[in-house]
Amino acid sequence: MNYRIMRRLVLVGLAGLAMAVMAGPAMATKLPLNVTCPEFNSEDKTDSTVFQGKAKNLLVPAGHSCVIWGADVTKNVTVESGGFFGASNSTIGRDLISHSALVIDSGVYYTPGGKGPGPVTVGRDVILTGSSDNLDFCDTTVIRDFSVNGLHNAFELQIGDSSKRDLDYTGNFYSCQGESEGAPFSLSPPVTVNRDLIITNSTFGLLDVANDSIGRNLTVANDVATYEKEGYLSAGQGMWVNNDSIGRTANCFGDTPALASAGPDAQQNTAGKANNCKF
Repeated sequence: MNYRIMRRLVLVGLAGLAMAVMAGPAMATKLPLNVTCPEFNSEDKTDSTVFQGKAKNLLVPAGHSCVIWGADVTKNVTVESGGFFGASNSTIGRDLISHSALVIDSGVYYTPGGKGPGPVTVGRDVILTGSSDNLDFCDTTVIRDFSVNGLHNAFELQIGDSSKRDLDYTGNFYSCQGESEGAPFSLSPPVTVNRDLIITNSTFGLLDVANDSIGRNLTVANDVATYEKEGYLSAGQGMWVNNDSIGRTANCFGDTPALASAGPDAQQNTAGKANNCKF
């Protein structure tokens, strides 16, 4: 499927799910500590797709869809193979874990009536593995580490990026900085990782890590971006790591293609000690 079509289906799908559920009965008020989302809603005999409230752990089962808005998950959110997960204006107390999630949109989701988008806080780690389509993180704070290893992502892994002048935006690949029906995809696209952001041994259509704040170390190593070969981007493009602020060291090596400028406002990353992530 064409990436542009896929991207719009993802965002329209989230908004459509929200509209359908927000207009109907809410989830049951008495929520179990461990929530499987979607749950069966006895009031309207459907699987609810929007979770609001408090839970201990939240599971998105294989092949299912779930959006959290105004939620407080005190421990972990786990998205299984083929799961579709969106989060906005919510807190995850410990980890956000993807085992081959089809789609994750964090800090991107909005609902009718002006609810959202809004910030997402992950109290410990984001962990991404397996095979996915779109993984997009905007307006998200990760208190410890953001770890990507052995990921096979067909379309885009976007972490931050607030530019409306780079190839991401002009080429209609945007995830964090666009608009749909007059509403922003994200109120604040950049991402904050308090400790380390590590992206290794993975493949993507496009990797876009921009305008983010990383407290300790950034590592982007032995990764492959494929959009150049698929004709979506010009030669040498698709591995974008720019405009990031790194507290200690930035280390990028073994990536194909090498890091490249994503557009006219792309600036070199800055790092407190050593910076090997330059285009």
